[in-house]
Amino acid sequence: METSHHTHDDRRAAVEHFAAKLSFETDPSDVHAEMLSGQPGFVLVDSRGDSAWKQGRIPGAVHLPTAQIEERATALLDPGVPVVTYCWGRAATAPLGRPWR
Repeated sequence: METSHHTHDDRRAAVEHFAAKLSFETDPSDVHAEMLSGQPGFVLVDSRGDSAWKQGRIPGAVHLPTAQIEERATALLDPGVPVVTYCWGRAATAPLGRPWR
C-alpha cells in the first residue's frame, strides 16, 4: 500500500492552484445551470465549424467559428461581458484570450 507524502503546504498550494484556475474556467454543469437561469452573466460561444453547428448546439449560444474569431468577435461580443466557449478542443479557444481591436 502506497502512502501519501504530501505536506500541508503541498495541499495548500494545490487548493490555491485550482481556486485560481476556476476563476478563469468553468465546467459544463455550471454553464448548464447558468443557462437555465435565463440570466447567465456571460455569452456562450460555440467555436466549432458550420457542420457541427448545424448538427446541434446549446440553445442561446453564439456561433463564432475559430477561423472567424479575429474578424467577427468585436462585432458580436461585448468586451465587458465574460465569454464561455465550447468547441472540439482547447486550441479553438486560444484566440478568445486575446484582446480585440
